[in-house]
Amino acid sequence: EYVTINPGTVGGGGQTTIGNNCMLHSGTMIAGKTTVGKNCMFNFKSAAINNIEICDNVTIGAFSNANKSITKEGIYVGSPARFLR
Repeated sequence: EYVTINPGTVGGGGQTTIGNNCMLHSGTMIAGKTTVGKNCMFNFKSAAINNIEICDNVTIGAFSNANKSITKEGIYVGSPARFLR
């Protein structure tokens, strides 16, 4: 409910990809040419923006903003999102 997935822009490649087994909680926003791996979780009002890639098995905490690519599995929190564990 209330999840926004932007398909990307034509100039930016126009493609947003989300892998299998992902969970997007209420208020999640994914924008730009963003690629999300498998088994990822986006908690309440989290976001992934700015043409980034998120690897498999990543959790983005509530109210967190991933604005850079994430290449290591784990839990990320804050704005900008930083590795927690």
